[in-house]
Amino acid sequence: PIPGPDTLNVANISLLHHAGELLALWEAGSPHRLDPQTLETLGTKVWRDDLAGAPFTAHPKVEPDGTVWAFGYALPRNFLVLYRLDAGGGLAEVGKVAVDFLGMVHDFAVTADHLVFVLPPLVFDRARSGPGTSFLDAHVWRPELGAQLR
Repeated sequence: PIPGPDTLNVANISLLHHAGELLALWEAGSPHRLDPQTLETLGTKVWRDDLAGAPFTAHPKVEPDGTVWAFGYALPRNFLVLYRLDAGGGLAEVGKVAVDFLGMVHDFAVTADHLVFVLPPLVFDRARSGPGTSFLDAHVWRPELGAQLR
Protein backbone atom coordinates (compact mmCIF):
# COMPACT_ATOMS: atom_id res chain seq x y z
CA PRO A 1 0.00 0.00 0.00
CA ILE A 2 1.01 3.61 -0.59
CA PRO A 3 0.69 5.50 2.71
CA GLY A 4 0.67 8.96 1.13
CA PRO A 5 1.59 11.09 -1.88
CA ASP A 6 5.16 11.73 -0.74
CA THR A 7 5.87 7.98 -0.92
CA LEU A 8 5.67 8.13 -4.72
CA ASN A 9 6.64 11.80 -5.14
CA VAL A 10 8.85 12.16 -8.22
CA ALA A 11 9.22 15.96 -7.94
CA ASN A 12 10.20 16.16 -11.59
CA ILE A 13 8.20 19.05 -13.06
CA SER A 14 9.92 22.29 -12.08
CA LEU A 15 12.28 24.02 -9.66
CA LEU A 16 11.81 26.94 -7.29
CA HIS A 17 14.85 28.75 -5.92
CA HIS A 18 13.54 30.85 -3.04
CA ALA A 19 14.96 32.21 0.20
CA GLY A 20 18.19 30.25 -0.22
CA GLU A 21 16.46 26.90 -0.82
CA LEU A 22 16.18 24.95 -4.05
CA LEU A 23 12.91 23.02 -4.25
CA ALA A 24 11.97 20.36 -6.81
CA LEU A 25 8.23 20.39 -7.45
CA TRP A 26 5.47 18.21 -8.78
CA GLU A 27 1.68 18.50 -8.65
CA ALA A 28 0.57 16.13 -5.94
CA GLY A 29 2.78 16.28 -2.85
CA SER A 30 5.40 18.10 -0.84
CA PRO A 31 8.34 19.83 -2.54
CA HIS A 32 11.73 18.13 -2.30
CA ARG A 33 14.67 20.13 -0.96
CA LEU A 34 17.81 19.92 -3.08
CA ASP A 35 21.38 20.96 -2.36
CA PRO A 36 21.94 23.79 -4.87
CA GLN A 37 25.60 22.80 -5.41
CA THR A 38 25.34 19.01 -5.74
CA LEU A 39 21.60 18.59 -6.47
CA GLU A 40 21.53 15.91 -3.74
CA THR A 41 18.03 15.31 -2.42
CA LEU A 42 17.77 16.55 1.18
CA GLY A 43 14.22 15.40 1.92
CA THR A 44 10.76 16.90 1.66
CA LYS A 45 9.93 20.48 2.53
CA VAL A 46 7.10 20.64 5.04
CA TRP A 47 6.09 23.98 6.50
CA ARG A 48 3.81 22.42 9.15
CA ASP A 49 3.29 18.82 10.25
CA ASP A 50 -0.38 18.87 9.21
CA LEU A 51 0.69 19.85 5.67
CA ALA A 52 2.99 16.84 5.15
CA GLY A 53 2.06 15.29 1.81
CA ALA A 54 -0.39 18.06 0.96
CA PRO A 55 -0.25 18.93 -2.73
CA PHE A 56 1.92 21.94 -3.62
CA THR A 57 1.82 23.08 -7.24
CA ALA A 58 4.74 22.75 -9.62
CA HIS A 59 3.89 26.26 -10.87
CA PRO A 60 4.13 28.68 -7.92
CA LYS A 61 4.09 32.41 -8.58
CA VAL A 62 6.78 34.69 -7.12
CA GLU A 63 5.94 38.36 -6.61
CA PRO A 64 8.58 41.12 -6.90
CA ASP A 65 8.74 41.40 -3.09
CA GLY A 66 9.59 37.66 -2.78
CA THR A 67 6.11 36.52 -1.74
CA VAL A 68 5.30 33.08 -3.19
CA TRP A 69 1.75 31.97 -3.98
CA ALA A 70 1.00 28.28 -4.49
CA PHE A 71 -1.93 25.91 -4.39
CA GLY A 72 -2.76 22.26 -4.15
CA TYR A 73 -5.91 20.30 -4.77
CA ALA A 74 -7.49 17.98 -2.24
CA LEU A 75 -9.06 14.86 -3.72
CA PRO A 76 -11.67 13.54 -3.23
CA ARG A 77 -12.65 16.52 -1.07
CA ASN A 78 -13.58 19.47 -3.24
CA PHE A 79 -11.29 22.24 -2.13
CA LEU A 80 -8.12 24.02 -3.11
CA VAL A 81 -5.35 24.49 -0.56
CA LEU A 82 -3.78 27.97 -0.88
CA TYR A 83 -0.27 28.81 0.33
CA ARG A 84 1.41 32.18 0.83
CA LEU A 85 5.12 32.05 1.62
CA ASP A 86 6.97 35.13 2.78
CA ALA A 87 10.19 36.42 1.23
CA GLY A 88 12.20 34.54 3.87
CA GLY A 89 10.65 31.19 2.90
CA GLY A 90 8.32 30.89 5.88
CA LEU A 91 4.67 29.95 5.71
CA ALA A 92 2.83 33.26 6.04
CA GLU A 93 -0.63 31.82 5.48
CA VAL A 94 -2.42 28.67 4.41
CA GLY A 95 -6.11 28.26 3.76
CA LYS A 96 -8.63 26.38 1.72
CA VAL A 97 -11.31 27.35 -0.74
CA ALA A 98 -14.31 25.09 -1.24
CA VAL A 99 -15.40 24.52 -4.83
CA ASP A 100 -18.51 22.90 -6.28
CA PHE A 101 -16.35 20.42 -8.15
CA LEU A 102 -12.63 20.07 -8.49
CA GLY A 103 -11.67 20.21 -12.12
CA MET A 104 -8.16 19.35 -13.28
CA VAL A 105 -6.39 22.55 -12.17
CA HIS A 106 -2.93 22.84 -13.66
CA ASP A 107 -1.97 26.47 -13.14
CA PHE A 108 -3.31 29.79 -11.92
CA ALA A 109 -2.79 33.54 -12.29
CA VAL A 110 -2.02 36.27 -9.78
CA THR A 111 -3.39 39.78 -10.19
CA ALA A 112 -2.86 42.80 -7.94
CA ASP A 113 -5.89 41.75 -5.88
CA HIS A 114 -6.74 38.13 -6.65
CA LEU A 115 -5.59 34.59 -7.30
CA VAL A 116 -7.48 33.33 -10.36
CA PHE A 117 -8.21 29.65 -10.98
CA VAL A 118 -9.91 28.13 -14.01
CA LEU A 119 -11.82 25.00 -13.03
CA PRO A 120 -12.52 23.02 -16.19
CA PRO A 121 -15.19 20.32 -16.19
CA LEU A 122 -12.52 17.61 -16.38
CA VAL A 123 -13.14 16.00 -12.99
CA PHE A 124 -11.61 13.14 -11.02
CA ASP A 125 -13.76 10.00 -10.89
CA ARG A 126 -12.65 7.70 -8.09
CA ALA A 127 -14.52 4.77 -9.68
CA ARG A 128 -12.19 5.02 -12.70
CA SER A 129 -8.99 5.09 -10.61
CA GLY A 130 -7.05 2.04 -9.57
CA PRO A 131 -4.10 -0.16 -10.44
CA GLY A 132 -2.93 0.33 -14.00
CA THR A 133 -4.90 3.56 -14.47
CA SER A 134 -3.06 6.84 -14.79
CA PHE A 135 -4.17 9.86 -12.79
CA LEU A 136 -5.32 11.59 -16.00
CA ASP A 137 -7.24 8.52 -17.17
CA ALA A 138 -9.22 8.66 -13.91
CA HIS A 139 -10.74 11.97 -15.05
CA VAL A 140 -14.03 12.37 -16.90
CA TRP A 141 -15.15 15.27 -19.12
CA ARG A 142 -18.40 16.63 -17.63
CA PRO A 143 -19.45 19.53 -19.91
CA GLU A 144 -22.77 19.92 -18.09
CA LEU A 145 -20.80 21.36 -15.13
CA GLY A 146 -19.38 24.17 -17.25
CA ALA A 147 -16.08 25.84 -16.48
CA GLN A 148 -15.74 28.06 -13.42
CA LEU A 149 -13.46 30.91 -12.46
CA ARG A 150 -12.56 31.14 -8.78
